[in-house]
Amino acid sequence: MSIHEIALGLSNYIVRKLGLSDREKEVLGYGTEILLGEAWKLLILIFLGYLLKCLPEIITAYVSWASLRIFSGGAHCTTYMRCLVFGHALLVGLSLLSKEITVYITSYLPVYVLCIAVFSLYCIFRWAPANNANWSINGVEERKKYKKASLSVLGIWSFLMVAVLLTKAVNPTLVTVSSSAIFVQSLTLSPPASRFLLNVDEVLGKFIP
Repeated sequence: MSIHEIALGLSNYIVRKLGLSDREKEVLGYGTEILLGEAWKLLILIFLGYLLKCLPEIITAYVSWASLRIFSGGAHCTTYMRCLVFGHALLVGLSLLSKEITVYITSYLPVYVLCIAVFSLYCIFRWAPANNANWSINGVEERKKYKKASLSVLGIWSFLMVAVLLTKAVNPTLVTVSSSAIFVQSLTLSPPASRFLLNVDEVLGKFIP
């Protein structure tokens, strides 16, 4: 049984119990599917993080990436399974790479964070929210709302990074992986990243439905 089928069954049950309208049923079904899908992704990430001994890094990467992606959109694979495989490979790769490179860039972390914040600011102003096959925001006012929300997330993230760097409250590796995740998510807003992911999706489609 797929996540879509489980979500459909749950939403139909809730609709029968509460007597919701067709529109409310559609919204509920979509929301339920998203929540179940993300919960499953997170469980797999936690397992991989524990297995590869990078659980704090992988959770930090996921939270940073997802917080911005919720509002900014970005390039996306065309099926759930391809998105799961590519997204998890990307987050695991960022986590493992950050553990390796932090020792070499610790002294330059403030510069690293600043460069990524500026780059992300540009990407959000230029492209956010970025539509994809599974997510589309077209109304002018609605696009403004999502752009402002994306900028707010970036502002909160920047404030947290400054606070962490000043107080040295967390392991520098977590700063590196969080910054890298924000960079990658901002990059997915760009047209070149969308074209690249379409090619990746086509290759994955030969092996993954």
